[in-house]
Amino acid sequence: MEEVDEGDLKLKRGKICIEKRSSSVYLSINEWTSAFMVFMSVYIEKYSTRAQELLKYMRDIRLAATRSENWATYDEQFRLKIEKNPNLSWGNIH
Repeated sequence: MEEVDEGDLKLKRGKICIEKRSSSVYLSINEWTSAFMVFMSVYIEKYSTRAQELLKYMRDIRLAATRSENWATYDEQFRLKIEKNPNLSWGNIH
């Protein structure tokens, strides 16, 4: 049986199982912006001094989306970097 680290709990034929999540969930830039604004509202409750960084990051991603289809890859890679180093600035392009 394949081991799954992450997934969704499902009930199949009376048994609970973990179903592998699809890793390819793509958002439009409008969907991403809406989700990022929700993230920002939660994040700045704790880190209010970083609000300007987040606004610049959102602007940079939206600008990138007008120029390239790779904006989502950059966002994903940046979030992995900031997870490892929370002191990175959201306002600088890395």
